[in-house]
Amino acid sequence: MVRKLSFFLIAINFFGVPLAQEWTFIQKQDVGQNVTSADIGSLGKLFVGTERGNVYSFQQDGTPDKHFSSAIFQPITDIDASNSLRIFAFYKSANQFEYLDRFTALPRTYQLEDFGLGRADHAALDADGTLWFLSGSTLFHVNVFNYSILSEQVLPNRVHADSITDVAVDHRIILSDMQEGIRFWDDGQLTSDIRHGGGVAAFHLSGDELVALGTQGLLITNLRTGITENFSPPLQDFNRVLKMGSVFAFVQGSQIFWYRLEE
Repeated sequence: MVRKLSFFLIAINFFGVPLAQEWTFIQKQDVGQNVTSADIGSLGKLFVGTERGNVYSFQQDGTPDKHFSSAIFQPITDIDASNSLRIFAFYKSANQFEYLDRFTALPRTYQLEDFGLGRADHAALDADGTLWFLSGSTLFHVNVFNYSILSEQVLPNRVHADSITDVAVDHRIILSDMQEGIRFWDDGQLTSDIRHGGGVAAFHLSGDELVALGTQGLLITNLRTGITENFSPPLQDFNRVLKMGSVFAFVQGSQIFWYRLEE
């Protein structure tokens, strides 16, 4: 990849007693459909994609903001709301992705076969507008503007491709693995791992922090220092978490719970 970060050491702190904290409940919202993906936008708003292809946005305190209806009535596997003009959504079951205009709510839809790709399991938007698709154990780097494949990289055998639950890009490719934890992939090779115990079901990038929800609870890793802190979530059956400063949004089925962490 063009930009490269230097290698850093990882200090793990999740096998000990979780750090003392107090959760303050803010509010709960129910979108009426299971949430299948989520992201934090450039202005700090929460965006969630649902099993019916809809997108809902919320203010940081949980106040409803907007609702976008998709033309693809399929679960949104991955969503990226970092662009202030449009929302990226990937639909694994439909083998499609789209850009949803925030102002007109009109989508532009693409078929993966138009790029010479078969099926893909996950997709991630890079800062330069290019896309990364994970198909089995192969990563494809795609230029959307000229419909070209920039690179094709095969993950090593020790990466369990069928257990990867999420993909993101932060100078490197970041993969969450239900068996191992977090994997960093840079310039065609694994550079480092964060061994989150029995694995990670979902993670989110919040500035320099990687916020993960896994079998060991809520873990926050500073990507600059490599230090990981372990917190006990307010409830145990959440399947996704997103962080906005001291405010956390926990997802449970169709419901979203907002809490403030008081340390």
